[in-house]
Amino acid sequence: ERFTGDSLNGREEIWDKAFMVISENPFFGYGLGQFFYEDSLGRRFSAHNYYLQMCADSGYFTLVFFVFFLLSLVLRASYS
Repeated sequence: ERFTGDSLNGREEIWDKAFMVISENPFFGYGLGQFFYEDSLGRRFSAHNYYLQMCADSGYFTLVFFVFFLLSLVLRASYS
């Protein structure tokens, strides 16, 4: 079951909801720790993608800041 299309389809639904939430409030997000996907059985799932989860929770500003932070760490490590 892990490698069937059902697992991927579930993730696509979650990602679609994450993109919808991001498009509704792109700059400030949905609220820290507030984004989740709830299926028909009432189970809650995160976005299963850290960058999507961060963007849905906190918006583009936080995502851009985080990516620049990671890049600065990589560049700093490469020049050390």
